[in-house]
Parts: sequence; C-alpha cells; structure tokens
Amino acid sequence: MAKAHYLQTILVSVTLDAAMSDPTHLEQAKAAVRQGASASGIHLEAFELAEAGVVLEQ
Repeated sequence: MAKAHYLQTILVSVTLDAAMSDPTHLEQAKAAVRQGASASGIHLEAFELAEAGVVLEQ
C-alpha cells in the first residue's frame, strides 16, 4: 500500500506541476486529487500544511 501511495504522490506532483500554467486545468487536477484521495479513505480537508509538514487540523 505504501508503494502505491508513493507512486500516486509522484503522479500527482507531476500533474500539478504541469497544470500550474493553466488555471482551469489546475482546478480539474485538484478536484481529481481530492476525489482519488477520498476514494482511498483519505479526507484531505482534515489536514493542513504546517511548518512541520502535513498534519491533522486541530
């Protein structure tokens, strides 16, 4: 499972980098990431980016 998440992280990173120049494509990519994460049982809205990295919101 860890390898699958690692591969997915790489694919998401590449996709978001490519989408940065096109706001419409970026929003579509972000929505796809949210949908994929949710289907895996990960609710991205529960996390925040902090100085220490990605953490659960308090």
